[in-house]
Amino acid sequence: MNWNSISQGDSAKTQRGVPFIEAQIKEGVVPNVKGMGLADAIFTMENAGFKTKVLGKGKVIAQSLAPGQRMKIGTNVVLELN
Repeated sequence: MNWNSISQGDSAKTQRGVPFIEAQIKEGVVPNVKGMGLADAIFTMENAGFKTKVLGKGKVIAQSLAPGQRMKIGTNVVLELN
C-alpha cells in the first residue's frame, strides 16, 4: 500500500477491485480525512505536519481545519469520529 496516496485525489482500484483514493500528502496543507478510520486519519494528518486530537470512535465525520488550507506545521487539528 502506498501511504502517500490516501488523503485526497482521484478514485482508483486495486488489483482485487477494492476502491481507494490516491493523493499526495503535502506538508502544511490540510488533507481531507473525512470518512477515514482513526489510524489512517492520524497517519495522514501527522505526515502533513499537523498534531491531532480525537473525539469519539469510528470514522472521521468532521475535522476542525478545512481541507486544502495552508497552515503552519504543528498546528492542532481536532478530528470528530462517529
